[in-house]
Amino acid sequence: MKKLIALFLATLVSLSAMSMVACNPDDKDIDKTKTQLYVSNYDSGIGRKWIETIADSFEEDFATYSFEKGKTGVQVVIDHNRTDAGAKLLSDINSSKNNVFFTVEADYAAISKEKTYDVTDIVNQGAITGVDDAGNLLREEKTIESKITPELRDYLNRGTETEENYRGLPYYLGCKGFVFDRDLWNEKYYFCGKGLTPSEKALDALAKGGDDAAVKKAYDEQKGKDKSYWFYVNSDGKDAEGTEIGLAAGPDGKYGTYDDGMPATFDEFYALMDKMVGDNITPFIWTGKFAGYADFITSTVWQAFDGAENLKTYHSLYGTHDKLVVFENGKAKVDENGVPQTESMTFNGGVEDGYNVQRSLGKYYALQFAEKIATTPTWTASECYTAAVSHITAQSTYLSSVNAEKGNRIAIIAEGTYWQQESDQTFEIMATKDEKYSKMNRDFALLCAPNPTVERLVEREKNDIRNTWTQASECYCLVNNNMSEDSPQLAAAKVFVSYVNNDEMLNLFTEITQMSRALNYEITEDTYAKLTPYGKNLIDYTNSSDIVYASTSNPLFLNNYQYMANRTENWNWHFLHEGDVGGDEVEHYYPMTQLHDSNNIGMGLNGKSLFEGLYRYYKNTVWPRLIK
Repeated sequence: MKKLIALFLATLVSLSAMSMVACNPDDKDIDKTKTQLYVSNYDSGIGRKWIETIADSFEEDFATYSFEKGKTGVQVVIDHNRTDAGAKLLSDINSSKNNVFFTVEADYAAISKEKTYDVTDIVNQGAITGVDDAGNLLREEKTIESKITPELRDYLNRGTETEENYRGLPYYLGCKGFVFDRDLWNEKYYFCGKGLTPSEKALDALAKGGDDAAVKKAYDEQKGKDKSYWFYVNSDGKDAEGTEIGLAAGPDGKYGTYDDGMPATFDEFYALMDKMVGDNITPFIWTGKFAGYADFITSTVWQAFDGAENLKTYHSLYGTHDKLVVFENGKAKVDENGVPQTESMTFNGGVEDGYNVQRSLGKYYALQFAEKIATTPTWTASECYTAAVSHITAQSTYLSSVNAEKGNRIAIIAEGTYWQQESDQTFEIMATKDEKYSKMNRDFALLCAPNPTVERLVEREKNDIRNTWTQASECYCLVNNNMSEDSPQLAAAKVFVSYVNNDEMLNLFTEITQMSRALNYEITEDTYAKLTPYGKNLIDYTNSSDIVYASTSNPLFLNNYQYMANRTENWNWHFLHEGDVGGDEVEHYYPMTQLHDSNNIGMGLNGKSLFEGLYRYYKNTVWPRLIK
């Protein structure tokens, strides 16, 4: 095991020992009898413990292995920082002393051969698990490449099918959405009961052979009845008296799946929010400092509606999207009830027509959802629109709201999958007061997005359409290309990067971070048993969803990353709307924030006009600028 010795103790060791130990610029003790491997860890989100633990294991497994003449073993020196990310990393990487990087916000399309080492050979072999007594490297039978989803492989491969060129490997699975307090749901019996909600009546009519009209009638009739009986049971499907009622089918329309008991439609979701307010509970919180967090909610609704195939078309600009809103004279064409007319369109790279994917019906409904939340003041905590409130503060407020002395209970937080790791300090402080507030004893879960309409619910039930989620974080493991081929650091880096991707280390990563790596691997029963309730829930949610990667090998995307990067302020939610001077159009993003602004609302901004501005921005502003 690696031991870190404080500098002030260095004077106590013998002179002979001192000849074997030196200090690097980061004040870490260097053992000159071993080969040093310098690893950069972007120290945010998922923290430090995972890389430190895996580094310890690597050092132990290779304690007798020689990476260079005259030295035995390896010492992993970890540089925890918040600078080795994004454009800065790609600019400075070759002047860095670090050999391996675990990084985020990296423009993979901009990574050239000069910047990062070609890891194709590592990807095409089995992950290294250790070394035998004869000094031979031990490997898994399956290749690392086989663990990477095909679409992500295509993106990571900067070469061709016959001459591959991988410049990096996947890091963690960084999805974003909204998390709910299952403890609160159980205390208040907020889960939807079987047979009680409008969606349940609609599904019953469908099961009895009812046509579309009969299904809609059953839904509408129940919608007009007492809503207090829609949310009536705990997670076991029992009411307050202990009577077994069962859980509603949830957004996928299927019983016995992950989303059972959750509101299946917008109507049901909105009714639950109002019920919470009546119970002196605030439905939502998110960070006001980073406005894009609010749109984790918007994006979750859009992605769940569009489904896997349409999202793949959206990101790659290849394939058919079957739910695009028809536009007429620059406006979305809707009927008297506000229901859009739709059409199907096939894309072949999108050079001339790719902006049309922004007409996604899922985006239209997602913006209706955002408008409802943003314009209902009682649904959001004041922190949501307070610029001084960081994501850490929002997390702390959310967790501590369980204590009545802190104010109203808060039900839902918009966050990334990594939020629980970021909240370590709050969990620990609260657990010192009462162990029931520890990570292992509080129950949080990811909330599946409701369907905009009962028609979408029926479509999902009939076609077995699962929840869909997008890997939105641009995070990679990279090897510096500033080392010579005979460098011992390069030799160690290649072995380490392979080792990190073996199944045992992947499970260790999951156990420590409560998250998944962006690879296909089996999480063992032993690992699952060690997870917190939220960690288990995240795994269950992921396994119940189709994961689509927001990446593409399409040259149009690669050549125009500044416009088409899959981020809130770029490709996903960038729009125009009319300004207050001479009708000029103003460029904006962050729809939840814009829809909350009373000045914007006064100028007629709503979900529909924002949707139209989204399409208009890409058609009239972006596409004429693209490198084609």
